[in-house]
Amino acid sequence: RSRPGAVPIADGTWRVPGSTEVEAFVEQTGLSLPDGPWETVAGVALAQFGRIPDVGDEVAIGEVVLTVTEATDRAIRTLRVHHRIPPEVGD
Repeated sequence: RSRPGAVPIADGTWRVPGSTEVEAFVEQTGLSLPDGPWETVAGVALAQFGRIPDVGDEVAIGEVVLTVTEATDRAIRTLRVHHRIPPEVGD
């Protein structure tokens, strides 16, 4: 059974169902998420927030920024994920 995964919506930005498995997310986007006891992208976000976040809440994790775009009072439904641009380093 196939579940929808990360859908590109702009250069370096994806719309991701919270139920997307971390392994599938990494394969689809080439981005990495931290290892941990979670199986889904929503699980990673919940661990970082420490609570059910509100729509619009965002958190930077390593090379990505996760922004909650759809949530209920019990779950994260959809996130926008974009590659974090590292700060410019002067010579």
